[in-house]
This record gives sequence, C-alpha cells and structure tokens, in this order.
Amino acid sequence: MTYLVTFEGESNEESDALDNRLDAVMEALLDGGARDPDIGAALTRGSFEISLRIDAERIEDAVSEAARIVRDALHEAGADTIRLAQARASDDTRTVLAPA
Repeated sequence: MTYLVTFEGESNEESDALDNRLDAVMEALLDGGARDPDIGAALTRGSFEISLRIDAERIEDAVSEAARIVRDALHEAGADTIRLAQARASDDTRTVLAPA
C-alpha cells in the first residue's frame, strides 16, 4: 500500500533563511530518493509541511520510514533549528496522526 506521509514543523529562522534551508532539505530529499516529495511553508510564521509517499505494509511502518528519510534530509541540510511537531499519514481509507 502507498501512504502519503506529511510532517508539520516549525523553525525560528528568518523567512529568507528558512526558505533557503527548505530548498536544501528538498534537494536532500531528492538526492536521497524520496518519492514525490513536496514542501509547503508559511515563511513569515516559520511553519512548514514536508510530505512524501511511502510504500509499506502498515501505516505505522510508513510513518517510521518517512520520519527516517525526512530526519536524514534535515540533518544533511544542516537544519538544526527545525522542529517536527507531528506526522499525518493517509491512504485511500483513513488518516492517522502520530508524534514526529
């Protein structure tokens, strides 16, 4: 089954710095082979979402794998000031919220 996993996060970086940082995160996601990654942000508020698709047998496994991929990308991008608040995973039938 394919799940769409989305992480909500926030940063205390200035808008321009956060924009540049999220560009670096996207580059790291693409370089790492993330499937269909997307990043949306409200830069002035310092909030953002990172989503990607994960193939897994269970929704909990999808969240764990996506968290590993996103954390690796954040680390590679030097995003020490970024905090992930929660994850949301969904398939065609349900949505699950989990701590990031």
